[in-house]
Amino acid sequence: MHNTSVTAGVVAISLSPRPRILLVLEKGEDILQINGSIFSKPAAWGFPKGRGKCGESSREIAVREFFEETGVILSDSDLDDEISFVKEEPSRRPGSDIHRRVIYLVVFKDSPQLGKPIDPKIQEVRWIPLNGVPGFGRDSIGEATLSPSHAIAINNLMLKAVDCKKLDWNLVMEFLLPIEAKGDEDRKRN
Repeated sequence: MHNTSVTAGVVAISLSPRPRILLVLEKGEDILQINGSIFSKPAAWGFPKGRGKCGESSREIAVREFFEETGVILSDSDLDDEISFVKEEPSRRPGSDIHRRVIYLVVFKDSPQLGKPIDPKIQEVRWIPLNGVPGFGRDSIGEATLSPSHAIAINNLMLKAVDCKKLDWNLVMEFLLPIEAKGDEDRKRN
């Protein structure tokens, strides 16, 4: 029997007044790896997500973490298993053999008002135009960027949302995030 650790989160997209995505700026942290080494994770923009507590389902984790990081209350019914991104891989976390990531997409007609994050590792929460995602658009904010793995998850979720008729194909095709490093973008400009 495998010990499984779970991380779950929510990608939130608002369609009005213009297409925007809710991102959180996480402070950097040191993470203990299974081999005893320390991974220094830099500050980065991402979607609200976090680790599960004993016995929590991925849906419960996603709802709890979304509230802790954004101040916005979701219910279990806001999450749709059809529009989720699931990935399992060997775990590098102490006490687990397998790590499961589950990310849900929630589409809001209008942007809900953000509250103050309860989670101390969150530095900032912001609705950002899809064409201004940090590290991908010309209007990028600050030096912290969105990781390519987050961009891949967001793109996959938006494409699944088209299949489920939650998002319009033309909107998604206009705003798919490029999956290339920020350095590549900088070299193209010079």
